[in-house]
Amino acid sequence: MSPRSTEQLYALGHSLYERGRAADAADVFHLLTIHRPDEPKFWFARGAAEQQQSRLGEAIGAYARAADIDAVDPWPLVHLGECAILDGEGDLARTALGAAMGRAIEAGSDDAMKKARGFLSYLEVRHGR
Repeated sequence: MSPRSTEQLYALGHSLYERGRAADAADVFHLLTIHRPDEPKFWFARGAAEQQQSRLGEAIGAYARAADIDAVDPWPLVHLGECAILDGEGDLARTALGAAMGRAIEAGSDDAMKKARGFLSYLEVRHGR
């Protein structure tokens, strides 16, 4: 698949997602992750589409892959942490969000830091740790 074709498919998936067709978008992003398994934005998009459908295990896996490929971006770990909270996986959420905060500091991303702190605060209030 050519780079142009992958970008066109990515745009289609993004459009489907924005129009509330998360299942169709997930199918497109799944195809992209098969053809370009080293592209973190495809895994991130797949995670978002899976999360939108409450397919939390699939979303966690996709966000984890995006985080593994791009060791700088804090956002895959922020969203992984969010999904882990929703899935009742407090320890996984804490680990992901702690790592996200470290990346946010390195990347200078105040927004990611605030979001990760907010989720960690929620966990502390909700679960006492």
